Amino acid sequence: MTSSSGAILREPRLRINRHRRLCLSITAVLVGLSVLGLVLSWLSPIKAPLKPGLDFTGGTSIQVERNCGDRCAELTVKQVQDALPAAAVVQLL
Repeated sequence: MTSSSGAILREPRLRINRHRRLCLSITAVLVGLSVLGLVLSWLSPIKAPLKPGLDFTGGTSIQVERNCGDRCAELTVKQVQDALPAAAVVQLL
């Protein structure tokens, strides 16, 4: 095979036309697995296909660390909401 300039061209190593059914089958399996992953994550506790992190959604992350040893009582979401301004959204991670 030669190009318009007369240079000899090599045969392509991967001929997709020759292996069309195999390529389409592999693509269909990968797309099916992706859709299955989205459905399964939709059924998870967060009820969303993807949960973008703080870097993508914006906002502020507050991490509470207490120094009370064994005497610490559990903090509830209600206690944290009461301590923050009304516009704050509290989410357990």
